[in-house]
Amino acid sequence: MGFVTLTTDFGLKDGNVGVMKGVIWGIAPQAQIADLSHHITPQNVPEAALVVLRAAPYFPAGSVHVIVVDPGVGTDRRPIAARLGAQYYVAPDNGVLTMLLERAEGLHETVEVVHLDKPQYWLKEVSHVFHGRDIFAPCGGHLATGVSLDALGSLIQDPVRLKLPKPQRSASGWSGEVIHIDHFGNISTNIRIENMGEAPGATVRLCGMEIQGIVQTFGERPLGTLVALYGSTGNLIVSEVNGSAARRAPSAPRCRRSQARSSPPPTRPSRRRGSPSRGRSIPRAPSAPRPPPTSTGGSRSPASGASTTSSPSPRPGAPTAR
Repeated sequence: MGFVTLTTDFGLKDGNVGVMKGVIWGIAPQAQIADLSHHITPQNVPEAALVVLRAAPYFPAGSVHVIVVDPGVGTDRRPIAARLGAQYYVAPDNGVLTMLLERAEGLHETVEVVHLDKPQYWLKEVSHVFHGRDIFAPCGGHLATGVSLDALGSLIQDPVRLKLPKPQRSASGWSGEVIHIDHFGNISTNIRIENMGEAPGATVRLCGMEIQGIVQTFGERPLGTLVALYGSTGNLIVSEVNGSAARRAPSAPRCRRSQARSSPPPTRPSRRRGSPSRGRSIPRAPSAPRPPPTSTGGSRSPASGASTTSSPSPRPGAPTAR
């Protein structure tokens, strides 16, 4: 019995996901199939890469992760499969495995990538526009039955890699970019807790909004307040308590720069008798000006930053934390 996951930008309206499952079960009837996401923004390869990166480690060793976000379907882009650590991946060679490759290499895990060039493991008829059904699903099914990776194709050393932004440190702090906006409207950056530490006294700036302090939970601030905290994967995020930070910052997908530098917690003023036990209040960050909404479709990669800094505010729109 094998475990297979599916990640696509297909949505659920047209039956394409169900067709892929049918192909896999036709080859591996005992396979258990889990849906990671079928609501990746269309053609957004970096978003798919991030979703799978965050989910794959929680699956059993030997699981097969099929990823079909494939704007180059039918062109000369290669179909590939990989063993990275104890997991297998089947995907187009368009950079969607970049983050997974980097993590496996950083952990000194097994890294093997093959070009899926053995048609006997595909469906007999291959369309120009649905390789998810005709190539990726069959190869994922064969891996789930125990077919070896090298049987499916020829070893390659040059899988396509995305040029992903990395957080940068400078005299004014950490610079980062927005990498994801989730279902709740939380805005996730590529600045991580390893970069800044807990930094409870930091100031976070994002798209013209300023947030004082980094909290640990959403419940530490009143409803409707913007907060900065580290998400479950360790990335610095900006959220609105019981609301959507993305609605407060509709320009977030276009914010390209951010700066961050942790600073000592501000001196807490002494409380006067009768003042609230929570002590110093943190002023609510003003809403950013609302430019016209932008499309999140196509092949754009989300990007904007977050940081901590004691330098003057960056250009309008740049997210920062200080």
